[in-house]
Amino acid sequence: MSKQEFEYAEKTTAKDLAEYFIKLAEGFRSNGLELRGKGQTIALKPEDSVKLEVKASCQEDEGELELEIFWKKDVSSTAERLQVNPGISEQNEPS
Repeated sequence: MSKQEFEYAEKTTAKDLAEYFIKLAEGFRSNGLELRGKGQTIALKPEDSVKLEVKASCQEDEGELELEIFWKKDVSSTAERLQVNPGISEQNEPS
């Protein structure tokens, strides 16, 4: 079977991005995702065990968050769990 790839980029609002994340979460819960955009479609069947890589950075006037999610059969996790909290605590407030 040949490798299928999908790439997509757009400028959107934070609210619309949150809706994408909700749909992605539903897809991971049901072990099925279909992505469509700009004439492309890809169907994904994530395994129950996935590997998550997170990179984040911030400067005065910009920030960046990268998420990479991988899966294949029999991937186990031994890492400390990531904590995600909405909002920003005072100690992490950007200067």
